[in-house]
Amino acid sequence: MVDAAIVDGTAHLTAMFWGMLAEGTWEDARGRNLLDGGCPHYAVYETADGGWMAVGALEPRFYTVFVALLGLDGETLPDRTDPRNWPELRALFASRFKSATRARWTAVFEGTDACVAPVLSLREAADHPHLTGRGTYTEAYGVTQPAPAPGSPTPPAPSGSPGRPRRAHPRRRPRLGRARTAEGPLLMELSTPLTYAADPRTAADRAAALESAGLDAVWVAEAYGFDSPTIMGYLAARTERMRIGSAILNVYSRTPALIAQTAAGLDALTGGRAILGVGASGPQVVEGWHGRRYDKPLGRTREVIELSRRIWRREVIEHRGITELPLPADKGGTLGKPLKLLNHPVRDTIPVHVAALGPANVRMTAELADGWLPFLYVPEHAAKVWGEPLAEGTARRDPALGPLSVVAGGLLALGDDAEAVHDLMRPTVALYVGGMGAPGRNFYHDLVCAYGYESAAATIQEHYLAGRRKDAEAAVPARLLELLCLAGPESRVRDRVEVFREAGVTMLNVTPSAPTPSG
Repeated sequence: MVDAAIVDGTAHLTAMFWGMLAEGTWEDARGRNLLDGGCPHYAVYETADGGWMAVGALEPRFYTVFVALLGLDGETLPDRTDPRNWPELRALFASRFKSATRARWTAVFEGTDACVAPVLSLREAADHPHLTGRGTYTEAYGVTQPAPAPGSPTPPAPSGSPGRPRRAHPRRRPRLGRARTAEGPLLMELSTPLTYAADPRTAADRAAALESAGLDAVWVAEAYGFDSPTIMGYLAARTERMRIGSAILNVYSRTPALIAQTAAGLDALTGGRAILGVGASGPQVVEGWHGRRYDKPLGRTREVIELSRRIWRREVIEHRGITELPLPADKGGTLGKPLKLLNHPVRDTIPVHVAALGPANVRMTAELADGWLPFLYVPEHAAKVWGEPLAEGTARRDPALGPLSVVAGGLLALGDDAEAVHDLMRPTVALYVGGMGAPGRNFYHDLVCAYGYESAAATIQEHYLAGRRKDAEAAVPARLLELLCLAGPESRVRDRVEVFREAGVTMLNVTPSAPTPSG
């Protein structure tokens, strides 16, 4: 007879700690020791997107690599061997990890001797390359489960499913968005936009299917199509891992409080995966569709960012600005009183990304936002056009925000007929450069001029405003289309990816495309 009491077995597992206690190297108090969560370099830390990273850098050589990759100067840090310094070190490490997403930190530490790894969900663990390579998990009857141990004929089946699978195979899924060069992984995430022109259910279903292939995020457009939050809510129910962002909610058609409420609700539905993308849009949409005067775009954007963060912290809101809360009596207010958000948000730091093109807007974005959503982005010209305002805004940026995320990309297609893919982009460029606004009041026209295509931009706008759309499309320079797209043979696309990365893009936002046989 064998007495296999669970409590006895558990007690035996603590033999090492009893030995350390006897030697005086273990304190008999929770959270005061190397291996019980007390040590800051043997702990878990939350990332900017609500994920977690596990750190086990106990040995000096691992710790040295860990703090260097975290962006800290090991020579100036407090002595890690003195427990009195642990709270300060923990705060430093926590701040750094909160500055970027789990995927970003995973890429930073991948292949290093820092002893840092992402904390995975059960489904993510089953998809990990190490475990898929060993066939550690199988899938039978639609149920993922551990494969039989070596020498064991039957896996330990979950309750309610057959014990012996008729068909079991390793779980092997392709991974996208982790492009590599000879030097290692490109530190970019991968996302795709859902445009307002697409059927929302079909487009959302396609994006949800891409989640299992490794897609990191999806961006839902609005303009004057279907509203973005409704589709984001549908995606929340269809997905488990990827982030879901609005691209964008304009800052005129909703009050700042409603924008903050909407983002908090979506973040709750997604379990902390929402991204609030906002922007000023333009007078054609704001005045033509919403009937609101297009005024103070930067002030309104700043107000939305600052009020949203206060609302997510559940502050009692009193504010005097473009929006006045509560509404004062001299503006018609009667019974309004300062309020705070009723619900407790999943996060009080939902990422805010701003769509910005002009220098003043980009400067403000670099100062206040978590991320930047440029459009018609040409990486070769980015430093010339936006380098100065980005630097000025970054100089005023709160270090607690971490580095600015940059989300940019274009049409993506592998193949020999890159020109056909470029032609798919012509109508979009012609619409924005020629038709979004009037002469002297078109952000996209100004951007293309800043890229060095003044003559072409003028021709495109002249044709488009005169109703000659095909002529406007034909006037879009081939070189501009080439720079806006990631199209051609695989080697060419890899080169374009590298150019975007070198320009500072942290999330490559691409639309997979394929021209019809007719061109």
